[in-house]
This record gives sequence, structure tokens and C-alpha cells, in this order.
Amino acid sequence: MIFKEQSKLHCTTELLLPSVYLIWAGLILGVSFLATPIKFQAPNLTIPVALEVGKATFHLFNSVEWGVIILVIVLTKTSPAIRKKWLMCALMFIALSVQSFWLLPALDIRTVRLLQEE
Repeated sequence: MIFKEQSKLHCTTELLLPSVYLIWAGLILGVSFLATPIKFQAPNLTIPVALEVGKATFHLFNSVEWGVIILVIVLTKTSPAIRKKWLMCALMFIALSVQSFWLLPALDIRTVRLLQEE
């Protein structure tokens, strides 16, 4: 009975894990490459307001991404773990860490400088 439950759990995680990665990729594409550039094309939106909205958007999105990586770690742990899955999980965690602790703070500093120039 326990083996059957584990097998069902493994099948579920095998389906969910790729789905979570694809949803995450879609979110990144939507926020970073669609919504953000279009915001700067709005004729009545001033640059300072656009920068503040962008900053708020990326910080909220970063929080969502941390939730997604936690879900990915849990799904990877409950799936039949193979080295390739853990490698992908680690790469995504490293990329998110670099983004959160280096890129976003650097962009925040640049945003503040640009807002002070206005």
C-alpha cells in the first residue's frame, strides 16, 4: 500500500515539476520582456513613475519567484530524485540568488540615481 502511494506521488511530481518550470518561464517572459518594456512606451507615463512601478513590479515578482523555487525544491525532493533534476533546481536557485542579492540591489541604486536626476 505504501509503495502504491509513493508511486502515485512520484507520478504526480513527475507531471507537476515540468509544469512549474514552464509557468515560471512564462512569468519571466511576461514580466521582463513584455510588461516592462511596454510600460516605457506609454506616452503619458513619466519616467520617474515608470521607474517606481518597475521597481515595485520586480520586487513583488522576486517574492513570487522565491515561492516558486521553494515549490520546485519540494517537488524535486518528493520526486524520484535524479542528478539532472537536482542540478536544474540548483542552477535555478543560484540564478534567483544572484538576481535577488546582486542584480535587484544594483538596479535599485540605479533607479534612485535616475530619480534624483529628474
